[in-house]
Amino acid sequence: MDFKHFNFRLVVINELIELGLLDKQMAPIYKKQKAGYYEKYYEEGNSGSGDEFDDNDDFFEDGEDNYYNPHPEMEEEVANIALTEDMLSNVEKISLDTGEIQGMLAPHWHGEDELFQISDISDILLLPNLKEVEFSFALDSEIKDLSPLLKLPNLKKVSTVSTLKPDHFFRVDKTTKKKLEDKGVKVVKAKI
Repeated sequence: MDFKHFNFRLVVINELIELGLLDKQMAPIYKKQKAGYYEKYYEEGNSGSGDEFDDNDDFFEDGEDNYYNPHPEMEEEVANIALTEDMLSNVEKISLDTGEIQGMLAPHWHGEDELFQISDISDILLLPNLKEVEFSFALDSEIKDLSPLLKLPNLKKVSTVSTLKPDHFFRVDKTTKKKLEDKGVKVVKAKI
């Protein structure tokens, strides 16, 4: 299945990992990770953090510190994971938040930039049996168009979750919220 948005694809991969549907495809990546293969990239001067890089341009690519960025080989491997229509039909719930795959891709990522930001949810239509969507303020604050939610025939619940201050919930606009509720979809806020 062709996803238009890589970061949305990542949250789907997280769900498929949780469901145990990517065990075979993830096995080589897990094996390399366990052996420390990917970490060597960061240790061998391709990136780094801290003051030791002030005088050493070898750690920078195009003037940028890559310590917090995804490992390029793993990013390619994850991009090549085959996601079938059958697999996607098993996804009934999705959390638009970081998970295992983002942690593997960028193990030193600090979470304070837009690396895994989701700004478009149109790929959600590739999940025909989706019943529940959970939005997180951290990753989803840039989503402007929620209309794809209205096209999901089995959607029952939309949650906006905040681990921050009470006013840091993802906002579902009033028009979309009303249309969802008219279809029988519960729209709720949840603080963790």
